[in-house]
Amino acid sequence: METRKYGAGHVVVETYLTGLDKWIMADGQFNVIPTLDNLPLNAVEFQKAISKRDKLTLVDNNGTLKSKSSKKYLGFINEYLYYFDISFDNRIEPVNERLKVKEKAKLMLVPIGAKNPGLFEVSSKIDYCLYSNSLTDFYRKP
Repeated sequence: METRKYGAGHVVVETYLTGLDKWIMADGQFNVIPTLDNLPLNAVEFQKAISKRDKLTLVDNNGTLKSKSSKKYLGFINEYLYYFDISFDNRIEPVNERLKVKEKAKLMLVPIGAKNPGLFEVSSKIDYCLYSNSLTDFYRKP
């Protein structure tokens, strides 16, 4: 993330499904939602399932991805499932200034024992994040 000049990040969305009472991840660039035992996963659950070599299923609007497409996607996405960040204020056009917490615009989830990154793609300073190791803080109910 800090030493790579280009392609150090990938954007996905996570949304809270009240019917499942959980956050789930969707990759809009690749039209993919990861599932395990027919249950959609959030990004952290997805990373954990990959590392445990669980029998994941990747789905898109046509159904289950074929094995070749799944392997290709898993080979791509795995390196991006490490640091995660979310904005504190997701309003499209706020009337006033965007809401912040302790003067920071985002919360970054950092694995326990990992370094809090200070740079993105070599030269972009990360000075807009609060850092946390807490899944409870990161995946709060809306």
